[in-house]
Amino acid sequence: MDDTVIFSARNYEEKVVSIIAHLLDADENIELCHNIGVGGLMADVFLENGAKKLSLPPKSLIEIKYLLRNDTLSRIALSYTGVIDERGYAKLIIICKDNLSDMFINKVGLPGRFEIWTFEELEFKAHRIDSTGQNVSKPGLKKVPSPDIVKRASNAAANDKVSLFLGAGVSMDAKLPSWNKLLAALLTKIKNRPFEYINEANTESISDYLSDSSIITGRYIMDGYRVAIKRLYEGTREGNKDDAKIEENIRTEIVDRMRKALYKDIDNVNKSSLVKVIASIARKSNVVQIITYNYDDLIETDLSDSARFKPVYDQTIDRLNGFKPIYHVHGYIPRNEKNPGFPTLSEKEYHKLYSRTHQWSNVVQLNALYSTTCFFIGFSMSDPNQRRLLDLARNVDLGSTEAGRAQHYIFLRRQNLKGEASSAVNDEHFREIENMMFELGLNVIWFDEFEKLPQYLLYIFGKANDSPKMKF
Repeated sequence: MDDTVIFSARNYEEKVVSIIAHLLDADENIELCHNIGVGGLMADVFLENGAKKLSLPPKSLIEIKYLLRNDTLSRIALSYTGVIDERGYAKLIIICKDNLSDMFINKVGLPGRFEIWTFEELEFKAHRIDSTGQNVSKPGLKKVPSPDIVKRASNAAANDKVSLFLGAGVSMDAKLPSWNKLLAALLTKIKNRPFEYINEANTESISDYLSDSSIITGRYIMDGYRVAIKRLYEGTREGNKDDAKIEENIRTEIVDRMRKALYKDIDNVNKSSLVKVIASIARKSNVVQIITYNYDDLIETDLSDSARFKPVYDQTIDRLNGFKPIYHVHGYIPRNEKNPGFPTLSEKEYHKLYSRTHQWSNVVQLNALYSTTCFFIGFSMSDPNQRRLLDLARNVDLGSTEAGRAQHYIFLRRQNLKGEASSAVNDEHFREIENMMFELGLNVIWFDEFEKLPQYLLYIFGKANDSPKMKF
């Protein structure tokens, strides 16, 4: 099954919802992603007041399935049998894409309050009702609410095993230096290193010349240190130092410079409400791990009152001994100089890291994507290696009956396009971003200001009752 099936499944679900919404009377409403309240069970559609035109009584549930197999029906029957009577629901309608044989349905043995409709039957009902003969499945006939991503995310945050992925936006919210400022620190001339003439004043120009690629710029800088330190030992008694010793010296100097740059304004760092909220969420029992792309120890510091967490930045992954891990998959530079750490900084190191499927940091991320619900915070999703891992994890599940859904969630800031872009242009742009993220297995939760992000997290993770105004 290829990627087109995912989009077909998603479009199919949206089309079904569009038809149902079009047929509702003014006093009838549609609720998407309805929480049944039993074991995290959620129905695709709930019609509290029913739908007269579809002959559906009040409190009807609808499950929309693009691919319907024997195991899918069995799972639905197992999940809903008993729940319908206990919770006072009238019936459950399963709307599938294709016709099913009676033998197939009877084999499952669905209870009496279950019905199966095909999409063709739904369209027939709609055409029969619509006296104009107009195709009601066309978009734009009636505004249909977007799937309640926040409700689905809240349900997952409460009931699933959860992994928190943290990107650069988290550290920058805490006033830690941006990548460009770290580059400037590495380019600062100290003892004529790393370059003879190039210095921090050239940071922006170098970054522009290298297409704003952080890993290519990192390689550029690392090569400068390598040449400078080799030159340092030429003609001396230590001139025969092997490459391993030279690399060790490079690492020591780079880590020292980055540590000083990271924590230069440390007095202002711990005031980040976003870091504090993430730390509080991390204490939840169903949050099994944190996976951070950042070098700093902000999360560890805010969790200093808890002995249950342990930073992991190398093969010590196998010595967790019951601790909840904070995986630093791109390296770790804590404030404590006694703790070792070296960042994955240059293109060469990235290639080495991501060319080994069984390298520990790749395994950690893939396991999280396969076995937990992941929330991505502070990411722009521009890292090609991260996108590759998401694609890899997504492709594993293409044949599943849930291929039309995305498992994970990402918080993205909604920023309109520059210039004179109209609202229609911006809306189309954001839909494309959602589609692109969906292809990677991510549902987008939009926010407009970084200051509001902690509120969104608190609400979704059940630590605040008031729902902030969110954008979709």
